[in-house]
Amino acid sequence: MANSHVRNNSLGFVSRLALGVVFVGVCAAQTESIPADSPRWQLEGDAKVADYLGRRSLCLQGGVATLRDSEIADGVIDLDMAGSGARGFYNLFFRTKPNGDGERVYLRPHKTGLDDAQQYTPTFRGASVWQIYNGPGFTGPVDIPASGLCHLPYDCG
Repeated sequence: MANSHVRNNSLGFVSRLALGVVFVGVCAAQTESIPADSPRWQLEGDAKVADYLGRRSLCLQGGVATLRDSEIADGVIDLDMAGSGARGFYNLFFRTKPNGDGERVYLRPHKTGLDDAQQYTPTFRGASVWQIYNGPGFTGPVDIPASGLCHLPYDCG
């Protein structure tokens, strides 16, 4: 069974990453909304559930949230993210396997509006290969506000 990870891998640059009503539209045949305080989230490190911008959210400052009992087919992952706007990388891992294979989408708030503000890459045995999977089809412009929410629909088909 695949696990879905939402991770802050910012090397300490991001002061706060919060996700509220995080995971909507998991599979083309089924739509599911998983609230931040669902017991299906396994929180690790400094991850916690908190109120942020008026909503229950996952705060992942230096932590990881793993959605248990999920399998993602083709579909759309729909989430709202908020952060400090500082240099960093906001990561969403999905279709991960125990050996570290999977897929990753990450945002670079310090590159908002540029062609590589959002990037997709597969991971092999836990290693990101963004250097190979780079450019058109793998990167794209997105506006990431320095404060407030950023709505991110990602087509994982």
